[in-house]
Amino acid sequence: MQTGNSFDPNDKKGQYGATENHYLNGQENLNYIIFFENIDSATAPAGEVFITDIFDSTTLNIQSLKFTGFGFGDRQFQFVIPVSDTSFTYDINLNPEKNIILRVNGKVDYSENQVSWSFRSFDPVTMDLTDDIDLGFLPPNVNSPEGEGYVTFTIEPKPNLPHLTEINNGASIVFDNNLPIITPIWKNTIDKVKPESNVLSLSAMQSDTSFNITWTGNDTESGVSFYDIYYSVNGNNTYE
Repeated sequence: MQTGNSFDPNDKKGQYGATENHYLNGQENLNYIIFFENIDSATAPAGEVFITDIFDSTTLNIQSLKFTGFGFGDRQFQFVIPVSDTSFTYDINLNPEKNIILRVNGKVDYSENQVSWSFRSFDPVTMDLTDDIDLGFLPPNVNSPEGEGYVTFTIEPKPNLPHLTEINNGASIVFDNNLPIITPIWKNTIDKVKPESNVLSLSAMQSDTSFNITWTGNDTESGVSFYDIYYSVNGNNTYE
C-alpha cells in the first residue's frame, strides 16, 4: 500500500473595513474567504479536504449565510446559492488530467452554528473514494496555484450590535487523515460613533481672491478617511 502525506498551511480573510482593527458600521454583509494549500514539500496530492467554520451566534446571523464560490488550482466557481438553500453539491470531472470525479459539498448546520465544506476524490467507475494515492485532486504546490484552493461565503452581522463589539471568526482545515489546523482569527470591530469635523472660522472680509480654508476632523476608532467640502457661490450650493 502506498503512503504519503499532504500538508495544509491555511489562512482566512474577511471584510477589511477601516484601519488594522477592520472597523465596520455593523450594517454591511461580511464576506469571508478561507484559503488552503498543499505545500510544495508534501509527498502526495490531497484526496480529501474538509473545512469547518463555527460562528458566534451572538454576533453573526447564520440564517443569512450564502455560499458564493470555491476554487482549486486554476479553476474558479463563482455563484450565489440562495439563503434558503442550506447545502450544495458539485461533481467535477477532472479527466483527462486525473481519472477522478471531484465532489464538492457545502452545508450549513443551524443547530450547531457552523458551515462546512468537503472536497473528495472519487473513482469515476465505482464512485468510491479513490484508493490511488497519486489521484488526489490537489497536488503539492510546486507550480502555484496548482496546489491551492479556497471557499467563499457571505453572512450578515446580528442587528443593533453595540459600539466596539468584536466579530471574531476562524476556521479549521483537515487534509486527508491529518490533524485539524486552525486558521488565524479574522476580527472586525463595530464602530457606531460618527466622525466629527469643523471648518475653522474666517474673517468676514477678505482682501484677496485667493485665501486658505482650514478644517479639522476626528474619529476615535476608524479615523477620518476623506472630507466632503460644501460651498456656495452666489447662493448656489455645491460640494467637492
